[in-house]
Amino acid sequence: MKKLPKILLLSLMFFSVAYADKQSQIGAFIVIERIDALTDVDTSGMWTPDTSGDDGSFLSWKCTENGLAVYVTSSYELGAKGSATTYRFDKLRASKTEIWSSATSGTAVFAPARLVYSMTAQATKSKGIVVRVTDVDAFSRTYQFDLTGFSKAISLLPCAKDIF
Repeated sequence: MKKLPKILLLSLMFFSVAYADKQSQIGAFIVIERIDALTDVDTSGMWTPDTSGDDGSFLSWKCTENGLAVYVTSSYELGAKGSATTYRFDKLRASKTEIWSSATSGTAVFAPARLVYSMTAQATKSKGIVVRVTDVDAFSRTYQFDLTGFSKAISLLPCAKDIF
């Protein structure tokens, strides 16, 4: 098992917050409204921490130059080739397991673009989501995320306003 040092994760979180234009807490979410100073691209985002006790793991929605992205950041190394991922909102049926693409850091996986709208729509109606990701050592990591305040938080992301 490869676990990243907490100091590295805290540094990355601080970097994101330190350059934020506006930060607020809405329910379980931290919302960061930001426009890139060089490119004027909206890079706003929101995240909620894992509630099952794994410090450093988050579920995020973020504006990118390609639109809205949904991803899970882990305190464990997930690998560079993607990770088998399954999720379930509340007590609904779990999704089928799919390979989500990995971030270059190897510590985050991105939902396929075709799932972003449906996941976002379901999150507006749900209290929580459980996500299971397979890490680089083939261990299943199960994360639980509180979705309290999701609808209000997502409404602050300019890239999501076209979706809802």
